[in-house]
Amino acid sequence: SSQDELVYEEKDDTFYVSLHKTTSQHYVVIHLASATTSEVLLLDAELADAEPFSFLPRRKDHEYSLDHYQHKFYLRSNRNGKNFGLYRTRVRNENAWEELIPPREHIMLEGFTLFTDWLVVEERQRGLTSLRQINRKTREVIGIAFDDPAYVTWLAYNPAPETSRLRYGYSSMTTPDTLFELDMDTGERRVLKQTEVPGFDSGCYQSEHLWITARDGVEVPVSLVYHQKYFRKGQNPLLVYGYGSYGSSIDADFSSSRLSLLDRGFVYAIVHVRGGGELGPQWYHAGEFGKRRN
Repeated sequence: SSQDELVYEEKDDTFYVSLHKTTSQHYVVIHLASATTSEVLLLDAELADAEPFSFLPRRKDHEYSLDHYQHKFYLRSNRNGKNFGLYRTRVRNENAWEELIPPREHIMLEGFTLFTDWLVVEERQRGLTSLRQINRKTREVIGIAFDDPAYVTWLAYNPAPETSRLRYGYSSMTTPDTLFELDMDTGERRVLKQTEVPGFDSGCYQSEHLWITARDGVEVPVSLVYHQKYFRKGQNPLLVYGYGSYGSSIDADFSSSRLSLLDRGFVYAIVHVRGGGELGPQWYHAGEFGKRRN
């Protein structure tokens, strides 16, 4: 309408734009990202006529995202390593960033959620995602346990930072999509919601996460699932799925459409080939252009 006001328009069509609020509710975040570069613009949510400003101007191959809570900014950035680190600062000056979690060679930092007493990080290691809760006062680190050898987990929407209750998603090749709530103070966990699959009995199926050696000697992760009643080692028909491109991870989640195969004695395997993101950016780059014949 004639009263609509343009707040921001991205001129570079290689960037996409998303919008959300910080945990503190103090800022509206305009997140701009291309395949290899990102930038964050902030709007003061308490000022009706606020203008967006850049937290850190975009520069080639630097990717970052941020949150704000208790008067501090928390940033996930690849400035010091391709697998990303976590930083904290009160000001926009990049030289003032305090390193909370350094970039690590074999662990990819995929996300984080802030609470008053806890920091929860989502990571990827050896082809699998994981969650760790870190006590912000004592620095105690507690790994969140999962039930299956091949699975995927993710941080769900957690809008109340003052609580000790974390909501996270979980799925495996034998477990339908499930939303859990974990009391981080006590370790008590409960299911809030699970996708219903009529006639499905998870106890009939078995999943595995293993490694195979490629022709060039590189170890490649594989997730597989089968019906325990019909499994005969080395004798079952095998359906293999693999996709390695754009750094996309093909996670070992649940699929009801594959059950008919498993119920007829098939083994279903996902080969997490190079070109995907299961082992971090280096796994993606190892499969691009002429580096790998697939």
